[in-house]
Amino acid sequence: MRKKTRGIICFLLSILLILLPTFGTQASGGRDILGKGTDYTAILYDSSNGLPTSEANAIAQTGNGFIWFGGYSGLIRYDGTNFKRIDSSGGISSVFSLFVDSKDRLWIGTNENGLAYMENGEPFVYGRSEALQSYSIRDITEDKNGNILVATTQGMAYVGEDMELHPIDDPQIKTEYVNQLEKDASGNIFGLTLNGAIFQMNDLRISAFYEPDEFGDDPVNCIYADPVQPSIIYMGTQGEEILTASFGRSMNITAKDNCSPLKNINDMLRIGDYLWVCATGGVGYFNEKNRFYMIDDSPINSSVGDIMQDMEGNLWFTSTRQGIMKLVADRFTDITKLANLDPMVVNSTCVNDGALYLGTDKGLTIVNLSTYRTRTNEITELLTDVRIRCIKNDSRGNLWFCTHGDHGLVCYDPKTGSIKEYNSANGLEASRVRAVLELSDGSMAAATGDGLFIVNNGRVVANYGKDNGISTTEILSVAEDDNGRIYLGSDGDGIYVIDKNKVSRIGYEDGLTSEVVMRIKKDEKRNMFWLITSNSIEYMKDGVVTAVSNFPYSNNYDIYFDDKDGAWILASNGIYITEVEDLIANKNIDYSFYNIKSGLPYITTGNSRNHLDKDGKLYISGTTGTCAVNINADSTSTENVLLAIPSVELDDKTVNISEGDTVSIPAGCKRLVINGYALTYGLSNPRITYYLDGFDKEPVHTMLTQKILL
Repeated sequence: MRKKTRGIICFLLSILLILLPTFGTQASGGRDILGKGTDYTAILYDSSNGLPTSEANAIAQTGNGFIWFGGYSGLIRYDGTNFKRIDSSGGISSVFSLFVDSKDRLWIGTNENGLAYMENGEPFVYGRSEALQSYSIRDITEDKNGNILVATTQGMAYVGEDMELHPIDDPQIKTEYVNQLEKDASGNIFGLTLNGAIFQMNDLRISAFYEPDEFGDDPVNCIYADPVQPSIIYMGTQGEEILTASFGRSMNITAKDNCSPLKNINDMLRIGDYLWVCATGGVGYFNEKNRFYMIDDSPINSSVGDIMQDMEGNLWFTSTRQGIMKLVADRFTDITKLANLDPMVVNSTCVNDGALYLGTDKGLTIVNLSTYRTRTNEITELLTDVRIRCIKNDSRGNLWFCTHGDHGLVCYDPKTGSIKEYNSANGLEASRVRAVLELSDGSMAAATGDGLFIVNNGRVVANYGKDNGISTTEILSVAEDDNGRIYLGSDGDGIYVIDKNKVSRIGYEDGLTSEVVMRIKKDEKRNMFWLITSNSIEYMKDGVVTAVSNFPYSNNYDIYFDDKDGAWILASNGIYITEVEDLIANKNIDYSFYNIKSGLPYITTGNSRNHLDKDGKLYISGTTGTCAVNINADSTSTENVLLAIPSVELDDKTVNISEGDTVSIPAGCKRLVINGYALTYGLSNPRITYYLDGFDKEPVHTMLTQKILL
């Protein structure tokens, strides 16, 4: 993590961040297009969700982590949460190009007011200058000697060490409309003119000039220098081709690649083995095998101009018509979207032999996980329009379906297609089957609205209900301990314990905070049970029930454990991820949180069932669809999360700060505001703890998306 502290008073901000892991990779041309082993999410920013405009010409990121956008409406700064338009009264308006130099200065090319730059939050506008024949700046870059090169609609200029603007008087470009400037891996400068000519510069002079007809029939529309190979330039045409050229003693075109259906290429960026392409009609990329793929679910598909990769590996795209798009790694795979399913409430998920079974209020859907295609068979036909509350595998490869209605409990063998129903016709007299569990002896325990039924060897062999002391027969959950005792979570009377046909009860008097027990989960590692009640998380060990009173949320549905002792808690507002030991200690519970705004496609359905496979992939039953996440994957590094303090306010005076500065608090100062930012542009919403040393008595806890008040 980059951390900046300021001031003669020591302002110590201690940031505790829990960021979230990623999961297994997909094939090229699939969902893992950011090279992080994840799915991705495309997010559009425009005037409807915070961006002060719906067009953007340029994008850049400065070393303090802020992202800057330039558009006809001016210069805009983004901190991951809020967009701030920079006051244009000083001359920074109608921004066409942005560039960050080696000294972390932000250079700004305007459309009609010349050149400007910002340093330490202070703007400097060159304004009208004799060095510029045109005040319409098209592009900016820096040569290997530290000169800032400026391309305009009529020639070029540069800013030298003296920070003054100087003209470049070379006759070959003095009157040319210069569209673009690129610096290659060796520091050579290449330029592109409006009519498609390419030139090379060394020491502020033109060293080579290539006419448009040397590059084929379609004019060159943009150029991009390979970031690793010197003198290798990619040229995007106004047609569908990208040319690769080697510029040595002469220019040689070494490859021609087609990116149809995209035409009129505007920008490119190589990241590893992928070459990304922006065009008038959308976004795509060439993979490591040089195959081209469109981003089919891109929310921008018109006038895509610039592309940038930020410090965290997210990709940003500008559109002069639609705003800004961010492609960000998303650990959740949206199965409903990939399978083209209609929105639906999912009650249960279960994976069997490479197929995902989805139980809904209207029947069963089966999705092939290798192709994301759906299929129907004898079990989908049987369960058409049937409410399915739970689906479970048994150790023999069968699937068990808990239904509401005449079908009762259904056993299905996917290999043979055989189906057996357990209902009122053969001893399972319950109209609502809510959950099923395979017991240690191989029998199946079915939690129903009429107590517990045991099925073994093809028949119902036992029933526990009112006659056995179970006064509330609506059973929501069932579990078994190592001694064969069966625990039943009831809908209002606590937990019933069946031990060798004797029934006892655990209730308020034994430590339960609620007697509505929705889930009893066995924790094999710690030899205990976790309880999800209607108002709390609790755990039970050696018969003692303990409430986790410091957990921040009460309306939870389920809990799962990863192989690093993390607890994943599915709740009505999202997913909380914390350490199991923190839950047990019940003191300061640090957590990460995912909701719809931070990449979770669907909120978990209340009292639903979710499938966790042996590799740690959790298939989540959502209120409008289903998604998957690998809970065992490694955590993402926090090094890219930046703490920036760009300014402080002393009474009514704003003092801009650069790294290493100190701030003297004048005598009589009545009000001090420290403008602190924790910057990340991913989908995680880390919990942040901060305090001012010498001022705060206790740490302050907040989420990243909430305002940090220092």
